[in-house]
Amino acid sequence: MEQVMEKESPAGELQIHNVNKWYPGKVHAVIDMNMEINQGEFIVFVGPSGCGKTTLLRMIAGLETISGGEVIMDGRVVNKVPPKNRDIAMVFQNYALYPNMKVKDNIAFPLKMRHTGKQETKSRVAEVARKLELDTLLERKPGALSGGQRQRVALARALAVNPDLLLMDEPYGQMDIKLRFYLEDEVVRLWKETGSTVLFITHNIEEAVYLAERILILSNKPTTIKEDFKVDLPRPRDVTSPEFTKIRQYVTDQIKWW
Repeated sequence: MEQVMEKESPAGELQIHNVNKWYPGKVHAVIDMNMEINQGEFIVFVGPSGCGKTTLLRMIAGLETISGGEVIMDGRVVNKVPPKNRDIAMVFQNYALYPNMKVKDNIAFPLKMRHTGKQETKSRVAEVARKLELDTLLERKPGALSGGQRQRVALARALAVNPDLLLMDEPYGQMDIKLRFYLEDEVVRLWKETGSTVLFITHNIEEAVYLAERILILSNKPTTIKEDFKVDLPRPRDVTSPEFTKIRQYVTDQIKWW
């Protein structure tokens, strides 16, 4: 049986308390945002295009400053904690791979930034590469990979640090339908194995219903949470079922309304 990466004490709880974001020119991007996310949940954010979904994720990651309020991870306020000191990893739509590094070095990069020992780094790279079927690609550079392979490398890099909190910003937005379905199933499988908390952004409502335990529907700017919707469907989910179709239509209607 394949060995699963485990944490000594699973974490990943997140609270957002009255978080606001202003940009120069008095542009209010996020207003009085509040949410509570439990360890191990799979949360998907949906909302109108440009409403501030990415801004919210970047504030959680520490890549954007917070204008007001608090981001609390595992009981600790992290507003001023740099990204490298938060137990998180992020997967971007554009992969954000280093073109001159081999696949194995791209995966190992965040481990090296955390001063992980050479042997442990090698072991973790091998483990996530095996999980995501990248074993035969480790010596290649990103330019020699397909889009799907690059996204799997980006996911492997995120999982290599065994994060408590995994942030995914439209990771499959440019994929064809067949590949997207495959990668959606992969991320669900890995989420179950690792126990990480996942925050996932998508414009695709079907993808949101397929993946989420809870869907957080965001408003237009300044963005806030308009509805916290629990997806009470068994896994694996059947996108053709009447129950799935009903939820997909409901979420779609809520976004159109705003």
